[in-house]
Amino acid sequence: MGQANQRHFHLISRSRHIARSSSIFGRTSVVLCLIVWGSLLEAAASTLTGCLTDTQGQVVSGATVSVLHRADSSRRTAKTDQVGRFSLAGLDAGEYRLTAEFNGFAVLARTIVLSAAGTTSVDMQFSNLASRNDSITVTADVSDVGV
Repeated sequence: MGQANQRHFHLISRSRHIARSSSIFGRTSVVLCLIVWGSLLEAAASTLTGCLTDTQGQVVSGATVSVLHRADSSRRTAKTDQVGRFSLAGLDAGEYRLTAEFNGFAVLARTIVLSAAGTTSVDMQFSNLASRNDSITVTADVSDVGV
């Protein structure tokens, strides 16, 4: 192989190496940007935590806790665990309507405001038993049966 061909081969080989290195660098940069961007989005999200108790101060497990975001009407729901705790992560900052429901108790509701990138703890206690209004309606036709 002549010296000119060797230089040409060397230049082609070097340019392939540079292209490969640039490609790897470019992919690595994209992956790093996505990781940082995802971390920033996650950091901007709020978390709501709390504990739910009954009128006696005992924890309520299995209750439904919901938040309704006033800005976009999105709803998130969680159940309380065995020690009455709940957690809703990834919430946008803003005003929410928080409700808690469990059989036998009146629905708890309150308005809360979540700030960006923070954890807010809201403990709630059921204060009233659910009211129950039952009614029975009896109707009958009385007809003369040959009396």
